[in-house]
Amino acid sequence: MMQANRKPPSQRGLTLIELLTTLVLIGTLLGLAMPSMHTLVQQRRLDGAVQTYLSQLHWARLQAVALNQPVFIGFGLNPAGSCYLFYTGQRDRCSCGAAGSTCAEGAQLLLATDLPQGSGISVGTGAKSSITVDALRGTVTPTFVATFTARGGHTVQATTSVMGRTRTCSPTPGVPGWPACA
Repeated sequence: MMQANRKPPSQRGLTLIELLTTLVLIGTLLGLAMPSMHTLVQQRRLDGAVQTYLSQLHWARLQAVALNQPVFIGFGLNPAGSCYLFYTGQRDRCSCGAAGSTCAEGAQLLLATDLPQGSGISVGTGAKSSITVDALRGTVTPTFVATFTARGGHTVQATTSVMGRTRTCSPTPGVPGWPACA
């Protein structure tokens, strides 16, 4: 009798146990990464909102000089979120609310930025009325602080001096990319 040389069958694919173990490991790693991803997304939104504001503030100073008329900056808070706007004409004649940005007669809206509540970012200032950007030199009156806050509690302050220069810092510790406020 001749015995045939038989090779054991080669294994192809994965067993059900191996597949389930891999899926459990991937799920665990994703579960651990999600909170830090959420924090990272909120941090990027905060950075973007502050950088956009700084660019628009610079633009408003240029507009005041170019148009040879004062530009006013107003801030608003409403149930739909927060906002800020730049306008010309008469002081305290524009506002931003849940229905959008509006100006009364005697004022013209130049630019409005809404930060909806769903974005997780809000902006506010202690100013009771509009801030004025002078048409002759682009200076700002009064000195003010715009405070941007993320849903997680991280805060960045943009302090604008009378000369129109803006310094940014974070009063809350541990906000990456922003120096601590002195």
